[in-house]
Amino acid sequence: MDRFVSNFTLRLDAKGRVSIPASYRAVLARDGFDGLYCYPAMDQPAVDALAKAGTLSIIGVYPETAQIFPIGKAMNKNLTVRMGNCNHRKYIPKLVDLIRTDVVNPSSVLTNLEPLTSAIDAYKLFDHREPGWIKVELLPAA
Repeated sequence: MDRFVSNFTLRLDAKGRVSIPASYRAVLARDGFDGLYCYPAMDQPAVDALAKAGTLSIIGVYPETAQIFPIGKAMNKNLTVRMGNCNHRKYIPKLVDLIRTDVVNPSSVLTNLEPLTSAIDAYKLFDHREPGWIKVELLPAA
């Protein structure tokens, strides 16, 4: 099955069920997949999705000024929160080697190819979480 990556904000219907966007449903139907992986956002829904005494692992890049996490609700549910920055210096050489030896093909997660001269515009679209801007490859001039 092909990977389908996006950043839709899912909505709940009147019965409290997740409303899956048509583009997701089309890919699932095409590939005969009867399941869906959902990852909660870092705001209220992430904490609400966990059972009491559950564990929330936070991944991503957040500025020091980020103040969106509901710490009081997490404390009252006795949650374990795990987070931290990636040790890039440890993993990048291994990942590059996997790509060089064709063990891993990163094109399966790329959503956009842009010229290097458009890096600033591409970053703005990615940073504003525009639909479809998940991973961008910047192409040097020919």
